[in-house]
Amino acid sequence: MVMLLATDISPTLIKKAKSGIFNQTEVNRGLPASLLLKHFEREGTIWKIHQHHIDNIRFEVFNLMDDWDDLPVFDIVLMRNILRYFPEETQKTLCEQLVEKMHYDS
Repeated sequence: MVMLLATDISPTLIKKAKSGIFNQTEVNRGLPASLLLKHFEREGTIWKIHQHHIDNIRFEVFNLMDDWDDLPVFDIVLMRNILRYFPEETQKTLCEQLVEKMHYDS
């Protein structure tokens, strides 16, 4: 089974993501129409992701600058458009922390 941990520093964005409700502009950002139709239901002018997808995601407010001790070990980490907002030294520190939280095959 695949379980996802979705984090953001913004409680507002976490609440929005957890709702699974997106407008047309949001779903048009890089989501092919075939996947939109397969995984979402249209409700008027909005799109709602199928509930079974939401059920497999743990949503948490998390600041990358905070302590990572309570985070689980990951197999895959996607950090879209985040590192570029930090100075180079902070990017290096975050990547080092990430490596420590990655699962390694024995």
